Amino acid sequence: MILPLLLLMLVATSRGCVYEIRDVVFYPNGSQEVARDWVIVDFRNQYGYDLFDVEIGDIAKVPVVRKGEEVRIDPYKNLSPREFPLSITASVKTFQERSEIEYTVRNLGNGTEVEVRIPVFRDLISCGNCEISSGTVIFRKSLEKNETANFTLITSRQFSVPNGTVSFSYEDSLNLNFTANIPVSVEKSKSDSWIGIFKVTNTLDREIDLKMVAFVEFQDGSRNELFERYERLGAGESFTKSVEVQSNDVPIFLFKVQARVSDFCKLTMVPAYEMDGRHVVGQALLKGLGSSFTPSYPSGVWGGALPAQVTLTPPSTPETTATPPAEFGGFRPQVFIPPLKIPELLLSPYFTVFSLSFAGFFFVLVFPVRARRGIVAMREHENIARLFARRFRIYCPPSSPIGYGIVVEPDEELVSVLIESGIPREYAESVAVAAKVKKPLIVDREEVAKIALSIGIPVIMYGKPRRAL
Repeated sequence: MILPLLLLMLVATSRGCVYEIRDVVFYPNGSQEVARDWVIVDFRNQYGYDLFDVEIGDIAKVPVVRKGEEVRIDPYKNLSPREFPLSITASVKTFQERSEIEYTVRNLGNGTEVEVRIPVFRDLISCGNCEISSGTVIFRKSLEKNETANFTLITSRQFSVPNGTVSFSYEDSLNLNFTANIPVSVEKSKSDSWIGIFKVTNTLDREIDLKMVAFVEFQDGSRNELFERYERLGAGESFTKSVEVQSNDVPIFLFKVQARVSDFCKLTMVPAYEMDGRHVVGQALLKGLGSSFTPSYPSGVWGGALPAQVTLTPPSTPETTATPPAEFGGFRPQVFIPPLKIPELLLSPYFTVFSLSFAGFFFVLVFPVRARRGIVAMREHENIARLFARRFRIYCPPSSPIGYGIVVEPDEELVSVLIESGIPREYAESVAVAAKVKKPLIVDREEVAKIALSIGIPVIMYGKPRRAL
């Protein structure tokens, strides 16, 4: 008799899946200031099967990614701010009727294309090693590691250069592991003794490392280990082993297999800058400078060759809004609106527990309809959450994901405390996710609703309230 089994196996692929975004301002004295550093997970399952227990380095863990599904966790995790391996320095030469501002761009990291854009300003006469197009000074250059490039702005003797932008990206790699199904079988036969035949087949297109342990169990409950093996199988290869067991009783053969394929996915590091309370991703802000102000920079020493009578500073107000960013490495820069704080009024149970029939009115009234507004739901609430999916982002916990939702890793300490209160883990994770993203929670269990309300989370009750398991 052949007992078909399925093995969840770790596999990986080299592809872009994580973006690290740094809110950075470059100053023309060669320094830079990073205000925030965070990562976004943007992973698409391009395999022909479902994936489980996805691990992306030490950045994220996602329990399930269905065939063809995309998982976007935005924002996911804040990092300690780090500077980019890039510097921009300006030096000024002043003549009788004009000034020459030479910008030096130095790349200390891996090769990247750098693009500097500065809006055309009143004092600009011409530029060298750059172009002027559609009202913008553009310098574009592919720089290898430790390579330097220059461009020059010719201006009036007195000048005020507005803020510009710098576009670039750097790439690195992260370990990516996840599980998928491959066939495992155990065949049992009887002659003079019982024979167990254990087989694993590598159906993937790459080699795998296997840890296999086989057992035999008898009707009296006793169990013996038959063998433990470590094997590496190439694509299409199989492992088969037969074991004889002497017994008057009918034995049960058990086969435990752990398999792993290690590979990498691409980490793309891009700059961003804040504008009107939003983040424009793909560009950094390059501070302007002027000939008649006192500079104020966060750190560093001026690296340019300036005459003693000339000092540089950003102008009091930018003359032109920065141009929209281009795409980098297949990642389209976007504007992210920070989550809004929940009004204190919503923390009262009198204003947060209501039936589904009033839910739509509540959201339109309290939350302006923007892409960043959202709710938290579990998989069993998928049909209800779908009502809000067009106008609200749907967040969900890792233990109970929704296909079109954004999986958010909850605070594990809070999850543990909630589990101790008597609710199952998926409910505890849902409450913890709602606390993390500061969004209302869809729930149909009275105990869960009370716990959420007790820590200030708005609740959308629907159906007849049930008690938690």
